[in-house]
Amino acid sequence: MDAYGKGDLDVRPSFVTYSAVLNACAYTRGNKRDQDNAIKIALMVMAELQSKNEKASHITFRTLLLVFAKQVPDEKERSRLSSVAFERCCREGQVDESVIGTLRMNMPSLYEKLPRNSQGALDIPAAWSKNVDLHNA
Repeated sequence: MDAYGKGDLDVRPSFVTYSAVLNACAYTRGNKRDQDNAIKIALMVMAELQSKNEKASHITFRTLLLVFAKQVPDEKERSRLSSVAFERCCREGQVDESVIGTLRMNMPSLYEKLPRNSQGALDIPAAWSKNVDLHNA
């Protein structure tokens, strides 16, 4: 990602690049320092996407939620970070089944807060998914 910043246009990172870095962060093993570094890198990736006005995909958000689920041991902090990420995912219209599934499996307290219809089934607003590109799945 640095080479692109120095003017090498042939190495411009794509959403796949960013998602791969996030995936590596999610599956980092090691001690607390390693976990902290994985979280910092994941947050830097998201900040870089935002600073370059790049749109994060549903895959990017799903993987970011996995980073928090696997690398943030403190439940309160994990919930806070996941809530912020999910709110951004909703605002950017990138909520899909994989994002919902990640919440259900890894953050049940957040999943339980999702909107439901009168029968208790999930009732996700269309605006939350309006920008999901299934060609980039």
